[in-house]
Amino acid sequence: MESILPLTIGIVTAFIALTAIGGGVAILVGLDKFPLEWLHITPFKNYTIPAFILVIGRGGEVH
Repeated sequence: MESILPLTIGIVTAFIALTAIGGGVAILVGLDKFPLEWLHITPFKNYTIPAFILVIGRGGEVH
């Protein structure tokens, strides 16, 4: 059982990283479009910086 736990954690972490990278890239290239009204209470004017944060902050989290 102990040898399965690190593998499971690794798989889940890799899945989260890959989906974060994929989501961030999809936002950057325009495949995912969200209303700009959702950003009205944030300091962002568009989704470029949030997409980079998603790719680098979450996607780059895998060690």
